[in-house]
Amino acid sequence: MKSNNKNFENISLMKILCYGDSNTWGYNPKDSSRFDESKRWTGILKKIFSNAVIIENGLNGRSILNINTCSNPHCALLTLRDDIKEFIPLDVIIFFLGINDAASTGNSLKEIAEGMRKLIDISTKMHIEKNFKAPEIIIISPPEIDKTSDEAIFMELEINKVSALTEIFRTIATEMDVYFLDISKTVKTSSIDPFHLDEDGHKELSLKLAAFLKKTIVK
Repeated sequence: MKSNNKNFENISLMKILCYGDSNTWGYNPKDSSRFDESKRWTGILKKIFSNAVIIENGLNGRSILNINTCSNPHCALLTLRDDIKEFIPLDVIIFFLGINDAASTGNSLKEIAEGMRKLIDISTKMHIEKNFKAPEIIIISPPEIDKTSDEAIFMELEINKVSALTEIFRTIATEMDVYFLDISKTVKTSSIDPFHLDEDGHKELSLKLAAFLKKTIVK
């Protein structure tokens, strides 16, 4: 829940969990390798806020929920509690998820939205139950999808579904009083692969997020 005031005088005092999928892990759409830390958005964020504790938790294939495989270790609803438990208390939790739900799991937009609400509830309740202050939460929208790639031509339905998440996540952020960062018009996916960021996308996301943190949470 938003604190309604910028309660951190120095971001270096903060512990930030970046929770996402392959775009947080650093998947390189050019050759399926992993971008070096210096090129990943989380790594660039570490450089910008060099004294902060930036916790990178990205996993290829991670979805918010997976209705077909309830035991899937890539399902955030099943793994978030253990991941938070390892680092609690956290000052900020950033969710950069949803593309896999929309593009590959078969989950409906309604189910995806309910899953995001549950992730926020889990994050807040785990802290309050241990008498910690609830963390600030930021939902990042999906990036702008590059529709020029060969793959994109055959995935129009999936791409439209991913794009619809921006307004859904914006509504959830308003309803649950958390932060929302819309990158859908400013950070673009690779021209090779419609769902993954290239090196420029990682850099742009890190700069947008750093500016957003300074504007909303840090004095």
